[in-house]
Amino acid sequence: MNIPIIFHRHKVKQHRDRASFHIKDHDWLLEQTYSVITDKITDLNRTMDWVLDVGGYHGLLKQKILPILPKSTYISTDFSERLVALSDGLRVVMDEELVCFSPSSFDLIVSHLCLHWTNDLPGSLAQLNHLLKPNGMALLSVFGPATLQELRHCIQTTEMEIKNHKVSRTSPLVDVKSLGSLMQRVGFESVVTDSQLFTLSYPDLNTLIYDLRGIAQTSAMVSDAPSLNKTLWQNIEKHYKSLFLDTDGDMMVTIEVVTATGLANV
Repeated sequence: MNIPIIFHRHKVKQHRDRASFHIKDHDWLLEQTYSVITDKITDLNRTMDWVLDVGGYHGLLKQKILPILPKSTYISTDFSERLVALSDGLRVVMDEELVCFSPSSFDLIVSHLCLHWTNDLPGSLAQLNHLLKPNGMALLSVFGPATLQELRHCIQTTEMEIKNHKVSRTSPLVDVKSLGSLMQRVGFESVVTDSQLFTLSYPDLNTLIYDLRGIAQTSAMVSDAPSLNKTLWQNIEKHYKSLFLDTDGDMMVTIEVVTATGLANV
């Protein structure tokens, strides 16, 4: 079966390498959403001896999870060697599309805001399923389709007004139903999915893009559209501020995080 190539994986890695230089200036954006993972782990009533973190950045999620699971052996991974070097403890450079551990090795696998950059999401999910011990748990999150909905609307509307056409400039994102179906399709059992919306505030678009670039969450699509020129970008921001301001006069930015849990076959 031919897998469609949506993302330049080398560009995904480049973005994560670049983010490593100033990740601590921007990881507050990650920290805003870590609760979708940590709250579920807090509710677990079971031992997790071996934990794998897929796409763990510089180890911030590890710092949140280990106090909850203090007896666990925790292995952090990331596609970027530079980010892995910023973490501590057991750590491995790993491509999320090509896992490098033996089957039935882990009690818990976590992944936060990483897997939506894979070209073969079902394939990556299947590989993670094989890494779990019988009845092991995967706890995964990705950006959902409501993410940056205000920006997408303003880009498309402004391009239609000025150029009389619109270009797709955002990555395809999986919704709650689709992620649950994919988990079940690759063999996970007792799959539960949910979605949570976060509303952030930004003074301008450049600051938003700066933060997204700072956590390696800017486009790595193969079919990247032409860059927006300065005039068009200014018009997009003007349109944005006419529609989506909060009570303090800042731009409202929606982030949707879709989360799924599933158990490996017994």
